[in-house]
Amino acid sequence: MDQPPSLPPQLPPQLPRQEHLVKPAKPRSKHFKLHPVSWILLTITVLACLGGAYASTHGQGFGPEQIGFYIGTLIGTLILPCVLGWLTWLLSRRRQWAGNLVFSLLLVLMLPGPVAMFFQAQDEEAILRQRIQELSASNKDESISAEEQLQTMKELTTSLKDYAALTSDEREAATARVGAAFMEQSQSQLDKFLAAHAAFADDDSVTLVAGSYTEPVQLKHARTVTQAYGQSAKAVLDLYGNLTPRFTAMFEAQGFPPKAAAESAREIASEVGPETLDSIDYIYGTHYEYATSIDKFLKLLQDNWGQWEYDPDEQMLYFEDDDTLAAYNQLLKRLVWLEERLNTISEDNQE
Repeated sequence: MDQPPSLPPQLPPQLPRQEHLVKPAKPRSKHFKLHPVSWILLTITVLACLGGAYASTHGQGFGPEQIGFYIGTLIGTLILPCVLGWLTWLLSRRRQWAGNLVFSLLLVLMLPGPVAMFFQAQDEEAILRQRIQELSASNKDESISAEEQLQTMKELTTSLKDYAALTSDEREAATARVGAAFMEQSQSQLDKFLAAHAAFADDDSVTLVAGSYTEPVQLKHARTVTQAYGQSAKAVLDLYGNLTPRFTAMFEAQGFPPKAAAESAREIASEVGPETLDSIDYIYGTHYEYATSIDKFLKLLQDNWGQWEYDPDEQMLYFEDDDTLAAYNQLLKRLVWLEERLNTISEDNQE
């Protein structure tokens, strides 16, 4: 039996040709856009810049110069990351991730700048606060001379003004401004006292030797010099004698309500301390009484001109009226005691 012709072997079914599929490229943006992370870093940097700028200029007001400083700080900090981020995006064929990476890295690198500015201002504030405390303690030292006290006041005034410009606490700033203003008043009165005292001490025409006065005009001149000396001492006493009302008015001038002004005035007045006030009263009170007593002595000679005679050999002054002589002797005795007291004060200051 004839076999059927064999069929050619059946070929396996041909699979469809596999083509290599290429994922289409993501369309690239025509504009540089910030990633959310970049926006977060940008916000943090802007806030840090503003905080550092504010800490550096606080207390200087809010005028065109301060606004310009804020704007300049922001532009100076942000212009480099923005420009380099955009250039990186452009050179990388508009790849957003490349531009954002450079932008974010630069922000992170530049962030310590404004942060350091803020903390530097805080450190300066703390240093000034400590300096003010040291100067205040030095100013209360009873052993220092008037010249040394005046120099301390000048340094304290400068420190208070600097602190008022740096501190972020408006109440503390106002208190520092009030303290600086009071220190300036104290300096002014102390300057006047030193000048008047020097004029009195250097004027040889002012003397307790009655025979030195040969004409009434000499007594008039001596009284003028002595009265200026006494008034300058009294001005210092008056300045420190009514601290709370004085400070209250100064705080009200700073915009404080009456109740808050009175409270702040009591606080700053209490910092002066009773020992300091007692020392001022003792020193300048003695100067004032001494000048007043000398003026009374000179007035007695002036009012009784022609009714007294000085014996240079016996160094005695004779009055026609016994009551006037008794008043003269009483004044002279008081003046001797006051001179001894002033010598003690001077010796204490020199130790």
